[in-house]
Amino acid sequence: MGRRAMTLAEIREYAWDRIETARTKVHYHRLVSPELCSCGRAWPCADKRSLTAEIDHYQDRLARMEAEAAAVPVLSRPVTILGILRGEAPLLDVLRENAARLGAKS
Repeated sequence: MGRRAMTLAEIREYAWDRIETARTKVHYHRLVSPELCSCGRAWPCADKRSLTAEIDHYQDRLARMEAEAAAVPVLSRPVTILGILRGEAPLLDVLRENAARLGAKS
């Protein structure tokens, strides 16, 4: 069987799970002396760097997903080329409706 694509909600949930797991693990890697990590390796240890990079990666991905979702216009009514040509859904009116609706949400 083939895999199905993850939904945006599943991607968000996965990313938050990875962030929380990495945050939990990164707490075990603290500076205990001028050059020593609490795990016994040189500061900053590879685990600390890797976990921090993972947190940054998923936070960046989530921020980009949210920005992209906010940038996608949602039409209040369907607009088709044929409808515009027939004068049934003037594009300018639809854009004004959406701008007013989006302005009301802010």
